[in-house]
Amino acid sequence: MYKGFNINITKEFFEDEYNKYHTIGEKLKINSETTAYDILNKYLMDDIIDGNKIEDEWFKKQRADIFISYSHNDVDLVKTFAGWINKKFGLTVFFDEALWGKADDLLYEIDKKYCLNEDKSTYSYEKRNLSTSHVHSMLTVSIMKMIDLSECIFFINTEESIPITQKVIEGDKNYTMSPWLYQELSIVNNIQIKELKYYRRNLILENSKEIKSYQNLNVKYEADLRKLIKLKQEYLIKWKNAFEVEKYSQGDKNALDNFKNG
Repeated sequence: MYKGFNINITKEFFEDEYNKYHTIGEKLKINSETTAYDILNKYLMDDIIDGNKIEDEWFKKQRADIFISYSHNDVDLVKTFAGWINKKFGLTVFFDEALWGKADDLLYEIDKKYCLNEDKSTYSYEKRNLSTSHVHSMLTVSIMKMIDLSECIFFINTEESIPITQKVIEGDKNYTMSPWLYQELSIVNNIQIKELKYYRRNLILENSKEIKSYQNLNVKYEADLRKLIKLKQEYLIKWKNAFEVEKYSQGDKNALDNFKNG
């Protein structure tokens, strides 16, 4: 990661082109025809699963210019925003909807094979805890690597991602109810910041949905946004306009060069 941004954006930003960019964003999702059953059996040897190989193949990493961190209640807004960025700037955008589906599928196959009780109709609580820990660990590492590979992080700040804000003497404190947003922000705040030139090399890298909660469990985590530069959506228009002017006068230019601190 080179730099992170805290962005407020609404559906109204896209005016009458919301559906157009949503369609583009939908096509940006990572999809795979390989099933979780196939992957599990491929890397199961002597009743031991090779977790590293499953992580490498099932949760494939890809180099992206921008990693979007967001509440999955905002997924349609994020798809539209990703489509807008891709169309306007030609930048690659990663958002993790497809990865969550993969995690659900993989966990289901593992639980069927290893976590059923003798009656074959219920699951062992202890075994399910272990299987969930393994799959979530694979997903966590994959997300960490994706953030590390991405040049910029865009955190989509909405009432869904930050439902609680408290006024304190040292400034606002923000809270999220999502453990996954808490995790991603923690990675952002602790990951090594790389120089810009690292992301502009011509690297050849492998291509790399929030888990549905079926319980009313609410836990709040402080969402530390201090290392993210706060941006209003009006700046996105300035970014687009500056890029359109300079790409004609300066030729092949990376759009993120125009992305100042707002």
